[in-house]
Amino acid sequence: GDEHILDSSTTLSESRILYKDDLIAFLCEVLSRMGSSDYHSRRTSLSFSETIHSNDDGEIEAGSALQLSISALRLVELITEPLVSESPNVDADASLSIGGEDTMKICTYIIGAISSCSGRDGKKGRFRSDDRAAVLSCALTAILSYRSLRSQTDRSKAVHDSSFQRFVLNESDLYLSAASYLAELTAMNSASSNSEVTPTKNQAACAEKINTVALAARSALSSLLALFDSYEKEYTEPPHNLGDSFVAQVFGNDHGKIPLKTSCLPRLVRLITSFDTDIAYLLQQIACCRHGTELLLNAGVLAALNTAANKYLKEEMQLTVTDLEPRFDAVGRETYGAVQIEPPAFLIGHLSLLNVMLATSCPPLPLPKRQSMALDAAKFLQSHANTVERLLKSYPRNGDLTAKFVTCLHLTSSALGRLEKCNADGIF
Repeated sequence: GDEHILDSSTTLSESRILYKDDLIAFLCEVLSRMGSSDYHSRRTSLSFSETIHSNDDGEIEAGSALQLSISALRLVELITEPLVSESPNVDADASLSIGGEDTMKICTYIIGAISSCSGRDGKKGRFRSDDRAAVLSCALTAILSYRSLRSQTDRSKAVHDSSFQRFVLNESDLYLSAASYLAELTAMNSASSNSEVTPTKNQAACAEKINTVALAARSALSSLLALFDSYEKEYTEPPHNLGDSFVAQVFGNDHGKIPLKTSCLPRLVRLITSFDTDIAYLLQQIACCRHGTELLLNAGVLAALNTAANKYLKEEMQLTVTDLEPRFDAVGRETYGAVQIEPPAFLIGHLSLLNVMLATSCPPLPLPKRQSMALDAAKFLQSHANTVERLLKSYPRNGDLTAKFVTCLHLTSSALGRLEKCNADGIF
């Protein structure tokens, strides 16, 4: 209509407000063309205001899909980012208000587009497209972060958020398909960063691409796990069985016993031993979920943490004044004729993960597992005893890391104290 015609004085922020509905409709159209035929055939059951039709006749070519994904990401950014404008017609703190149904719709379209990247729909000529999935993962992270922020800051959105929760739980199988594919991508890791052989230019470029895809997938998967965990805690009635939780279904856990051979969780855990500086934060989100700590314990996370600690300890002991460029993340620096060892970049993530696991209480772990975890945590701290001593002497330098070590000491000693009391009372 004429009311949407912009004159030369109209700012970008004002145009975003005027064309909000058009932006959302265009975004959904772009995303719908990237969904698989199986995804579209299942969308007829959705309770959206308008019917979502299959786009089989207008399916795009694989070569154009990546560019469309980038366009979709930019549209999500335009819709979700704060409005920054000096125009008197736009509130300085304003942002586009997306209703619960629109948010639901955008999320589901992105989920369908991500699922289509896995190449699992059996359609001839359909292959995995991990780079496209990485771009769409960024879009999913952005829209879920926006939804979370809006629900926290605007209580009037509670009704919309409630309907969003019910929809997501009812359609959890769709989200599970995308999450399982993202979980595979999160386990991707280039070994070149830990190799003693200098990679070629092509190898370095390939390694960078692999790591970029993995980082994007980890961010999106972390957002999905947090979303479902918060909804399950609110809507699921006890008893809460491990096999019924979303996080257990994503990682193929066999009813809480041991991860299945097809699960990628053990592979994620093993990345700890290669000093992957980012993986600990995804594992931390898993630990925050119901039964998440138990899943990680079954996958051998404490053994991996202690393996990494011992590996770093050996590396630290090899540092000398003439060897100031060790492998991994230890950093040696010559100061007044001595070597000053900086804490490695991965350590704060390992500590954060361990602290979350030690503090877990939902649901309480069985006593034998709590005992094993406390003892392994004590071994971890023993391996890093020299690092703790240096941090305490140099405090407040590296204050955040020091605080996490102190927290870990407190949680470990408290856990060991409770276990000692249980032994005294004859519980074990």
